[in-house]
Amino acid sequence: MNVVDSSAWLSYLASDSNSAIFAEPIEKLSQLLVPSITITEVFKNVLRQRGEDAALIVTAHMEQGKVIPLDSELAKDAAKFGVLYK
Repeated sequence: MNVVDSSAWLSYLASDSNSAIFAEPIEKLSQLLVPSITITEVFKNVLRQRGEDAALIVTAHMEQGKVIPLDSELAKDAAKFGVLYK
């Protein structure tokens, strides 16, 4: 399974120098886990930069993966793993 954070999504969408690194995990929809907070962060950023239609298109793609709702326990676990593996 692949979890891609908002900065990786934004890199991929911008086709910047790191976007190729994120293409495979993002495009393997059957393996893609999408935390709901990531949808919020990406939608907000794309909405500011490109408008609502673009933000809706991007998040529709994100929602093709398995969306993981974020509750407080999962948020704390995510923070712990982030510290451990960064």
